Amino acid sequence: MLNLTGREQTIVCPVEKVFAFASDFRNFSDLMPAQVYDYTAAKDSCKFNIAGLGTVSMLMQEQYAPVLIRAISTKDTPVNFELQVNLKNLDGLSTSASVFVSADIGAMLALLVRDPLQQIADQLVQKLKEACEGI
Repeated sequence: MLNLTGREQTIVCPVEKVFAFASDFRNFSDLMPAQVYDYTAAKDSCKFNIAGLGTVSMLMQEQYAPVLIRAISTKDTPVNFELQVNLKNLDGLSTSASVFVSADIGAMLALLVRDPLQQIADQLVQKLKEACEGI
């Protein structure tokens, strides 16, 4: 099992607005780093390719407004994984955000994908910050 947490970011935007943005996969196309391509999405599902890792399909599993968004891989994705966006209201005007990724993979594969997945988690949070501060 591989567990990664993206760098926590403070977003100057109310938690309700960050949650509304992050709970719609159609907004994620602008958040994806360069390693991700062929991104397609509906509100609660998405599919994309990660350079060197293959095709990934995800489905929104749980949403607890305005603090948690949890998505899981679908059956057509070769690896079971979970993506979780954690949000915390700081002062009514700002939000603390972090991304957690958990993948059900062996130790050898974990060594190969740890760094690329960590980059994706870090960049996802950073780009969420940039997108929400621009709303």
